Amino acid sequence: MVVAALAASPAAQAAAPATPVRTLTGSTSDGSQFSIRVPPGWSAKTGTLLLYSHGYRPLETWSRGGQPQPTAPAGTAPQVASDDATAQQLLARGYALAGSSYARNGWAVADGVRADELLVEQFRRSYGTPQRLYAWGDSLGGLVTQVFAEKNPQTVAGVAPMCGVLGGPVDNLDLALDFGVAIKALIDPSLALTGFATWADAQVAYDHVYSIVMNGLADPTTQAPMAARLVAIRMMLDAPAKTSTSDGVGPTTTTALQHATAAAAESVLSGLFYATLGRYDVEQRVAGNPTTNVGVSYLARVSNAGAADHKAAAVVTADERDYAALGFSAGLLRSYARTVDWLGARVQADGPARAAFAATGTPTGVLSDPTITLHTAYDPLVLVQNEARFAGRVAAKGRTGLLRQLYVTPPSAPWFADASAMPPTGAPAAYGAGHCAFTPAQRVRTLTLLDSWVRSRTAPTPIALGAAETAVPGLTRSFTPSAWPVR
Repeated sequence: MVVAALAASPAAQAAAPATPVRTLTGSTSDGSQFSIRVPPGWSAKTGTLLLYSHGYRPLETWSRGGQPQPTAPAGTAPQVASDDATAQQLLARGYALAGSSYARNGWAVADGVRADELLVEQFRRSYGTPQRLYAWGDSLGGLVTQVFAEKNPQTVAGVAPMCGVLGGPVDNLDLALDFGVAIKALIDPSLALTGFATWADAQVAYDHVYSIVMNGLADPTTQAPMAARLVAIRMMLDAPAKTSTSDGVGPTTTTALQHATAAAAESVLSGLFYATLGRYDVEQRVAGNPTTNVGVSYLARVSNAGAADHKAAAVVTADERDYAALGFSAGLLRSYARTVDWLGARVQADGPARAAFAATGTPTGVLSDPTITLHTAYDPLVLVQNEARFAGRVAAKGRTGLLRQLYVTPPSAPWFADASAMPPTGAPAAYGAGHCAFTPAQRVRTLTLLDSWVRSRTAPTPIALGAAETAVPGLTRSFTPSAWPVR
């Protein structure tokens, strides 16, 4: 166990507060590395602990277009918050912070829950039992947070999953299978859908699709058909039309198509990660394929048309209208969807593997504590429809009174049309597009709303939520995500 005060130069020490933030680091019995930071004057009798769960870390190093992607080895790099700026603001408000790595990387929901439980025990031994503990986390860590809270209701006073995989493991990997099936039918017939023998095999499959897509978009002779396929797949999977770099629209048909294509490519290639590398990890974890697309109609997701080729939609859908606005025809969208329906592979799940995957951690909707979720309206990796899925389960259990859902949405005008409105380099997008692309202010306001709810025992009123929206650009409660893609 290592206990260390924050290091500082002589000049910094002179300006530092009399009592610096106390930092405790070490490891727990499962091999996870943890970090705890306690601000000056914090007392367990009156204080609040924020327990943070980090997001998905790939099982092994991987590359995207030949560029290695950053990852952290299992058991290392604990996080007490999403980023240092958010951590500093929370410490300044008097919250104690704690977070850890997990014993394993990958789809480590059960590992994350266990790491949280051990870290709470460590905190109690070192600082006492806090008066209030709020669990929060990002992405897969949002799922870890929710499962931890449901499993430990006596420990937790409030819950804040952010950009969380709250639809649960099975629903989300079923959707990744849909991405794979559509990509195989329309872009790369050689793509394997299940059963990757090694991580390297899954990487090869990812790289092959990636190169086909990028080369197809770079070649003027194939650019249009590749764009048409990517946008069609995005629509069939109900993935977002906006990302952190492309808002999916434009002042002319040409620029609209460029932005729509870029957004579709990012969404499709994000889904491809879980259809290949993520799938390998999961199948090794649960000893088989846990996903299925049996009975799925991809045509029904984009059109009201019948199954026959000659029959057009009786009522034009939003997808068909948007597809036509990009210069394609609604008939082409229906043709692509029918191709996936007729020629796309049908995959049957292995029953025990599916059950085992669900058991790694699926939110039940049985809330015991005040819960505020936060999601960008356009998330290419963890679709915002996870929030609709989660809210439906909460409603089915009669616990809607314990749930509030906040979103970050784009401004009404396209952000790219005005250079002054573009996000600063390296800063998270404040306009509601991208995975976990929240500003520190958005995160901190969510947590302080939760704190106020717990302390007052009164859910945030519309007036309080409206004040939060006014104070923090982009934050809203008014956005309504679409339903989970029909299965």
